[in-house]
Amino acid sequence: MLGEVRGTVRFKEPLSFYTSLRTGGTADVFVVPQDLDDVRHTLAFAYRQQLPVVMLGGGTKVLVRDGGIRAVVVKLEGCLARADFQGEEAMAAAAWVSRP
Repeated sequence: MLGEVRGTVRFKEPLSFYTSLRTGGTADVFVVPQDLDDVRHTLAFAYRQQLPVVMLGGGTKVLVRDGGIRAVVVKLEGCLARADFQGEEAMAAAAWVSRP
């Protein structure tokens, strides 16, 4: 499922690269989606694997513990940088993404 993501997919990615304080451990799975379909594929993967999802924006005002994040971290950039959440739905790039 993550093989369908056209954006960036990395495993054990240091989150210190993405936070303003440049501290913190790794993300189990780190995804920078290219478009809304990438977000859908990533959320479907996380749901099937029963992994939590953490959304990361610009990385300011974020502290990541040295032990990292045991989750799928989705870094929203560009047109996907805005996201609103209502229950199990996320609105990104003016479209709704529902958990499968």
